[in-house]
Amino acid sequence: MTPGQTRATQLENNMHDDDADLPVGDISIPRLTLGDAIPQEMAHLRMLEAVLFAASEPLDEKTMIERLPPDANVPARLAELEDVYAKRGVNLVKVANGWVFRTAPDLAHLLQR
Repeated sequence: MTPGQTRATQLENNMHDDDADLPVGDISIPRLTLGDAIPQEMAHLRMLEAVLFAASEPLDEKTMIERLPPDANVPARLAELEDVYAKRGVNLVKVANGWVFRTAPDLAHLLQR
């Protein structure tokens, strides 16, 4: 096993270690440092999150598939992100044929002035 594979295995095994993780809803996301190897699905999740966050308009799945590696399971990662953000201040929602981050409905009053 290479050092990178060993580190990825350690991260997977420690995903629920409170000292190393960031709690997000009902799951934990490991803290990453430069040079950390991470499981491929988590890398795809992070890439998808970054693409959605930076988008100025809702993105359709075809666009996301084109931007991520060919082996990324975009529908599965979207479902995972939707779940992660369900109880946060922003939610991942599907609008028409695209996906976008929006303020959680129960916090909309904070944006009205």
